[in-house]
Amino acid sequence: MNHSRWSRSRAVAARIAAGSRENPLLAAGALAVLAGAAVRVHAFAFARSLWLDEAMLALNVAARTFAELARPLDYNQAAPILFLWMQKACVSMLGVSEPALRLVPMLAGLAVPLVAWRFGHAIFGRTAGVVAAVLAAGSPALVRYSNEAKPYGVDALVALALVAAAWSLRAAPSKARAARLGLIGAVALLVSFPALFVCGAVAAWGLLDRAARRHAATWLALGVWWALVAGAAYALLYSVAARSAYQQECWAYAFLVPRTLTFDQSRLAWRGTVLPPFLGIGSSIPDVPDAVAAVLTLALAAGLLVAARRHGAATAVLLGGPLLLAITASALRRYPIGVPRMMMF
Repeated sequence: MNHSRWSRSRAVAARIAAGSRENPLLAAGALAVLAGAAVRVHAFAFARSLWLDEAMLALNVAARTFAELARPLDYNQAAPILFLWMQKACVSMLGVSEPALRLVPMLAGLAVPLVAWRFGHAIFGRTAGVVAAVLAAGSPALVRYSNEAKPYGVDALVALALVAAAWSLRAAPSKARAARLGLIGAVALLVSFPALFVCGAVAAWGLLDRAARRHAATWLALGVWWALVAGAAYALLYSVAARSAYQQECWAYAFLVPRTLTFDQSRLAWRGTVLPPFLGIGSSIPDVPDAVAAVLTLALAAGLLVAARRHGAATAVLLGGPLLLAITASALRRYPIGVPRMMMF
């Protein structure tokens, strides 16, 4: 009896000790998320004037009906249809103003650190989850695009939500979770252009991962479903903008076409992909030595290797696959690589 009580007492003491060690960590993460939210809300409340690119998109949102937003936009603008409709709904209810036009990116920006916390915890553990939340909350580029009437901040939330939902399905397969992931992916494809790369990586990972592929039919069905949604959206909504002479000329240097690729293009694409999540405000590539970009690249590669060792080699497909697909799209002149604001996903 005494031995049993002693064992229970030791177990309780161990849990209390663990909790005391965790509390400072949780407090630090919560403080960082709250601080990041405060910075975002302050910038949102200040309601700075729209800059040129925001204003040109806003003119489309304000002047058109919901149906008319499905047509190619004026002023050489392009944006996902569901993002435009959400903006239109906001200005219809709140009036045409900076806060109304930026409300959707703001809500996405507030959610990003929380989803990063949860997914980082799932992949790397409790401490890494807090670090992920701190990095997301304090990223200057993510802070900026939480307060801009463009879809770049939403891209970050969509990417996180997709991989987090996919990880949840892998951990506990069920029809309900599969349906939820299918719906999240379909919505993502209509609210974020780079969601196509994330959906592709998620479907490939589901077919390759040892644990997930026991339900290969589910992952194959998800991939086919997303391909149909993406194909229909491209054919009906985006193909004209994607082929426009203006867009092709504007992003020519960010298209990594193999036969014309130069060293300078490759270097800028590398720097514009690796640096913005950590440095700069996303409007341009930070002017720091290549050594800084190299250190960050090595750190990211090390994280990818750790994830692959813990959860299987296919995890590298889930985390690194979206970038590889984006590079492929760039080679086909369909997505610019290394433009900081376009890499928020």
